[in-house]
Amino acid sequence: MSDPSESLPNPVARAASSSIYASRHKIEIAMQAEQSADGVVVCPILMEDILMHSKQETVSHLLLGGRKQIIGLSYYTLAAMKSCLERKPDIDPVTQQRFLSAMTARVDIAMEALKYEGVLSPAEIPALFRTWLADPNGMTRAYPREHALLRRDLHVGDAGILSTWEAPDLDLRDKALALLATKPPGSWLIRPSSVQSTSVFKVQAISFVKCGGQVRHVLVAHCYGFGHMFIEADRSDPMPDFVNGVSNQVPMPELASDRVFGSFLDLLYYYTKTAPLFELNMMVCNE
Repeated sequence: MSDPSESLPNPVARAASSSIYASRHKIEIAMQAEQSADGVVVCPILMEDILMHSKQETVSHLLLGGRKQIIGLSYYTLAAMKSCLERKPDIDPVTQQRFLSAMTARVDIAMEALKYEGVLSPAEIPALFRTWLADPNGMTRAYPREHALLRRDLHVGDAGILSTWEAPDLDLRDKALALLATKPPGSWLIRPSSVQSTSVFKVQAISFVKCGGQVRHVLVAHCYGFGHMFIEADRSDPMPDFVNGVSNQVPMPELASDRVFGSFLDLLYYYTKTAPLFELNMMVCNE
């Protein structure tokens, strides 16, 4: 029997290199170790050094204060967090408060991906993402490894799927409107947002064609240590940040949906169920 990966678009080599997100995870842990007195980053559950585990075996957790501003960043081993969540679903084992983030989904996604070897490199992701867009359920059945790793490793900024333009001074929304002007209903693209991203909070926009040629623009964001979400914001609104252990004290933006997702794939699939005419296989891209 032939290897299923032979039928997938190239490149799909089982890469050993890290995705950009995985590299960021490693950098953040190393930064915390450098700032600590003894060079150790401790899992609050097991009270053991996180650096003893591979980055795929750990999960980040952004800590929020009463105004939903960032107050810290911690790391747990996946196995320990999974065990705690099985005893008390969706409850933070340290604070005993309900998670505001997509922690449970993120842990489940990471545990599923751990069943398979490796991580996806940025070069692999675009072709695999388009395979998923064409038939999400079919890819899940036919290529469980690639689907599990894509669900964990894909992040919009890493994927090479953003529509970009050479003239940054022009309004991004106008550029999207021009590109979609001749496209049928259901067509959509992902583009940089006019809302300014930060080091931990990345904002993009989905623009898609509705009935009558009208185009809807929806903000989507990924927050490191928290999850993927639809948000409400104006272009002048600052976003949360956390640099060198210091928060800018900006609260999390209002959510446009009451859900936070563990994967960008999950966010998109949810949107197909809630936005009439939005079709995954009708993505267009200006590169």
